[in-house]
Amino acid sequence: MSGGKKVALSGICMALIIGLFGLFTVTQAKGRYLEKNSIKVAEPSALMNVSDFDVYDGKIYICNGSYQKVQVYDFEGNFIAAYKADTGGDINVLATENFMYIYYMRGSYVEEIDFNGKKLKEYDIPPVSGWKELISSNEKPKNQDYSKGPFVIYIGREGENYQLINILGYYSIYQLEDGGKTKIFSSDSLASFLITLIALCLIAS
Repeated sequence: MSGGKKVALSGICMALIIGLFGLFTVTQAKGRYLEKNSIKVAEPSALMNVSDFDVYDGKIYICNGSYQKVQVYDFEGNFIAAYKADTGGDINVLATENFMYIYYMRGSYVEEIDFNGKKLKEYDIPPVSGWKELISSNEKPKNQDYSKGPFVIYIGREGENYQLINILGYYSIYQLEDGGKTKIFSSDSLASFLITLIALCLIAS
C-alpha cells in the first residue's frame, strides 16, 4: 500500500474514532441530563417490603421497596400516582405542598421530585441525622418511630399521629385519636399476604 493511501486510511480511521467518541460523549451528557431531570411516574404494584410512609394533605405516601416506588393513595384507598425510585430496599418519603423528598438510606442521598414525576434536585446528605434535620426544617415536621420493630411504624405531623401495621405483608394504616384509631388505608389485595403464607407453609413442611 502506497504512503498516500496509508495516510488517507489513517485519516478516515481517525475521523471515525473522533466521530464515535463525540457521539458517545454527547450521548453520555444527554443521559446525565435526562437522569437529572427524569420523569419518574409509574404504575402501582402490590405492596411489599414497605419501609416507610407519610400522610400529608389528605394523601398517603407509601414506600413500596420491593418494586422501587412511592405509591400515593387517598383516605378511601383509591390509587392516585406512583413514582419510581432509583433503588429498592430502605427508602423514606417526606411529602410537602409542592413536592416530595425520597431519602435513600443505603446511599445517603435525597431526591426532590414534583408531583408530575420530575426530579428537581438530587443531593448527598449525612446518614440519619441529616435526614432528621431535613424533616425538622419542613413546614409540617414528620416524626418517625420504629421502636416497635419492622411490623409497626408510627409517624406524626402537627398533632396528627398515624400507625402502619404489617401482618404477613398485608398493610393497614390507622389515624390515631384519643381513645381509639380509624383505619384510613389497607392493602388493595391479599396477594402479598397469600404469597407470604404459602412461603411459610413451604418452609414449615
